[in-house]
Amino acid sequence: MGSKIKRKTTKQGKIKAILSIFHFNLGLSDLEIEMLSVLLVNKINIIDTGARELIRKVMNRDKFSTNNYIKRLKDKKVIVQKEGGSLEINQHIVNLVEHKEITFKFEV
Repeated sequence: MGSKIKRKTTKQGKIKAILSIFHFNLGLSDLEIEMLSVLLVNKINIIDTGARELIRKVMNRDKFSTNNYIKRLKDKKVIVQKEGGSLEINQHIVNLVEHKEITFKFEV
């Protein structure tokens, strides 16, 4: 037997909830979830100078801290390096958070 729980939320709240649910698989810290949600809410997939400046401004982080967290997300394959050297958010994550509704099924 299944049950449904519906909750209204903001776009950023939804993104944070999805990333938090997948935390066990991705191993994301709260700060990494926050950073990703800032990028995804602003529809930023490519991590360029403008994206880094937005992260620093919104999250009140310095350049070193921002670059450190981007490297950590890259190590976890949440951010991937494309041909030509550009850094982008993994397309699987982008696709996941773009859905309006997500269903989880747990088999125990």
